[in-house]
Amino acid sequence: MTFGWSELLRGVNFLVAVIGLFGISEILLTMEERLALRGHAASINLRVVLKVWKELPRYWVTLLRFVRHRMLARHHPGRGDCGLVHGYNLAKRFSTDKDSFGKGRIEGVFAPETAAHASGTSALLPMLALGIPGSGTAAILLGGLMVWGLNPGPLLFVEHKDFVWV
Repeated sequence: MTFGWSELLRGVNFLVAVIGLFGISEILLTMEERLALRGHAASINLRVVLKVWKELPRYWVTLLRFVRHRMLARHHPGRGDCGLVHGYNLAKRFSTDKDSFGKGRIEGVFAPETAAHASGTSALLPMLALGIPGSGTAAILLGGLMVWGLNPGPLLFVEHKDFVWV
């Protein structure tokens, strides 16, 4: 069962197999969703995009609030990612016009997306510093680093300076 490859006599690394199986299942799910998709082609109106970009500086307090909040919440390893829901609820709570939420208000989109992106990127901090993944994505990255023989944690920055710098 080695198909003529002597490298397979040692077996397959468990971590590589798990990451590969996860990848195959995601590919199959994506193929299934693509085959069932019955949408229409999307178009982008440049005028709407410019109008939204013009309004974004008005929400700088919202940006800082949710980045700070989600980054602090994500520093606890193993917590689930609830940035979107939590960000939306907090934005609605701090808003002066709560009734306009859910009707296309830009703040109702901006706050949850800011919170989700802040929590996703800050999930890498405990993974790199302690070797404990803070989200599913960080766990996959942790596995990928371990496949390359890199053990995330405090010594990663000492033993593999060149890799960390790149």
